Amino acid sequence: MANRHLSEQQIVDLVEGAAGWDVRRHAEACTECADRAKETGETWALLRETPIPEPTPLYWEAFRRQVARRLDTRRAPFWQRTFFPPLLAAAAVLAGLVSFLPLGSVTELQPTLPTLPAWSALPPAEEDAGLTVLAALPAADLAEVGSCDGATDCVELLSDDEGQVLATALRQELKPGRDL
Repeated sequence: MANRHLSEQQIVDLVEGAAGWDVRRHAEACTECADRAKETGETWALLRETPIPEPTPLYWEAFRRQVARRLDTRRAPFWQRTFFPPLLAAAAVLAGLVSFLPLGSVTELQPTLPTLPAWSALPPAEEDAGLTVLAALPAADLAEVGSCDGATDCVELLSDDEGQVLATALRQELKPGRDL
């Protein structure tokens, strides 16, 4: 900052006592910036001492008229002021009439819908690749499957060798391009 002088904002910060240490150090070393800060401080002190006259009543009347005029230009469009209140009243009357109409039982109003067949997340047997994998396992291995709670539990019960055999069988069965 030694090559440049302080900006106007930095001078103001210096006069207000909010400047950083680098700005204060520059002002101590640079006589031009110190003079500018002193002049700004004196000007502000003079402004604080100067009485500010109260605006005349004519000013406040003109101010009130300008505000009122600007508020009038921001009013809702003509069609909203003209048509919206009657439409709102008609909607309220219609809602009141509907609430007093006698309604039959709800079961009379609902038609009977045909029952849909149950949905299953399982694919049809001819498209189920898992059945092909199970068919490839020896029957002795399938007897042990009934003793676990789910597929995850069964896989956890496999030994390392059995896990390798299962992984190899799955890779062969699920190779891309192989008909399932």
